[in-house]
Amino acid sequence: MDIFDFLIPKIKAISDILLLEDRHETYIFPADLTDEVAFTAPAAGVWNWSRIKDTSGNFLDDLFAAADGRITVIVIEKTDDNSEYYEIELGYGDERTHITSMRVYGGNVPRQSERLKSGVIPAGSEIFYRCKTTVALGSILRGHFRYHIV
Repeated sequence: MDIFDFLIPKIKAISDILLLEDRHETYIFPADLTDEVAFTAPAAGVWNWSRIKDTSGNFLDDLFAAADGRITVIVIEKTDDNSEYYEIELGYGDERTHITSMRVYGGNVPRQSERLKSGVIPAGSEIFYRCKTTVALGSILRGHFRYHIV
C-alpha cells in the first residue's frame, strides 16, 4: 500500500463532511406557524436550565432521537420587555455540553438571529436552554430554531 492508497479514503471522508456542512436540508422547529419557543428568564441575573419545547409541548430533542444533528440558527422574533438585555445559552445532555451563547436586546429590533456552527448533538440527547435578563422577573423571548440531521 502506498501513501495515496492511504490518503485518498481519508480525503474523501473529510470532503464528505465538508459538503454536508455546506449543503444540507434545514428544517424549522417548531414546524407549525402557530407554535413558538418561549425562552423564559426566571429573574434578573438568574440562570435556570429547561428543555427546549414549543408552545404545543413538542421537544426539540425529539427530532434528534434517532440521528445526530446540529442546530444551525436561533431566531428571536419577539420579546416581552423592549428595554431588557437577554442572554441565552444552549446545551445538551446531563452535563449541559455547550452548544452556543448569544445576547439579545429587547429594543425595537423586530427579529434577531444567530447563525450557529454547533458541534454534533448526539442522537438521543436532551437539549436545554437557559436565559437570564438584566431586570425583569419572568421576561420571555419568543422564537424558533433551524436545524439539520447529520
